[in-house]
Amino acid sequence: MSKEFHCRDMDMDCDFVMKGETNEEVSAGAFAHAAAVHPDVLASIPPEQMAGMQDLVISKIRDVEKVL
Repeated sequence: MSKEFHCRDMDMDCDFVMKGETNEEVSAGAFAHAAAVHPDVLASIPPEQMAGMQDLVISKIRDVEKVL
């Protein structure tokens, strides 16, 4: 089973979808995307809240069936 993260699920006006095999892979890709495309949003999050943001991103990751 694959996993997906949709940037829109974080209330962003963005069509980015990160796909991967693990929560860690998808989360890392989502944060890399955020750093490249939404740096202002990341900069607005206090460092002490960043761990909570990681948990929130992971909670938004969906399991999806692989289509053969």
